[in-house]
Amino acid sequence: MTEYGQPHANYKVLGEVKDPDGKPIEGIRVVVDPGSAHPDYFKDTLYTDAKGQFQKDQLKYSWPDEFKDGQVKFEDVDGADNGSFKTKELKASDLSVKQDKKGDNRWYDGDFTITANTQLEKDE
Repeated sequence: MTEYGQPHANYKVLGEVKDPDGKPIEGIRVVVDPGSAHPDYFKDTLYTDAKGQFQKDQLKYSWPDEFKDGQVKFEDVDGADNGSFKTKELKASDLSVKQDKKGDNRWYDGDFTITANTQLEKDE
């Protein structure tokens, strides 16, 4: 019997963005990019809430190479409304990737959580 399928995994991302004083920053654009092997339409865009937090439970990205050359980019896009901050990028090696659920050793590699916490520098 021949089986056809595509390896996949489920990924979610979450994190928190703070200023140099440890206060949460609202309105920061967070772009999750799974890396060079994937087209631009696999990028997910989120925004921090009043607590400086962001979360998406099902990323567009689903290939089980564990986010090897991915990155998360943080951009201040609301002007001076919540302060002005410099753009920052976290590479895959700066992120925490944890497997939450094991796969079935066939096509499904499991569930993963990518955690991207950071502190942004003020842009004077």
